[in-house]
Amino acid sequence: MSAKEISFTSSAGVFEGCNLLIPVNYMGENVVVNASLKSNPAIYIKTTIWMKVIPDPDRLPTLDELDKKNTKSDSASKKNKSSKNKQAP
Repeated sequence: MSAKEISFTSSAGVFEGCNLLIPVNYMGENVVVNASLKSNPAIYIKTTIWMKVIPDPDRLPTLDELDKKNTKSDSASKKNKSSKNKQAP
């Protein structure tokens, strides 16, 4: 289905076809979007889209860095699990 069959509205921004364009300076936490069938507006869906609030990092980690981080966290969690399973004498 496309914008020809569906009517879109939102609490912020403007729709161009099926695309919601939100201004860069929008400071809200979320946008509520309504989509209803043009031929039968009683059939609709309403959903909340939460805005990303965490800034992008300057640099993404490399695969090697991610592997090292995952290896360290895996071994730490295994140690915690094994120490929890031991019972005091």
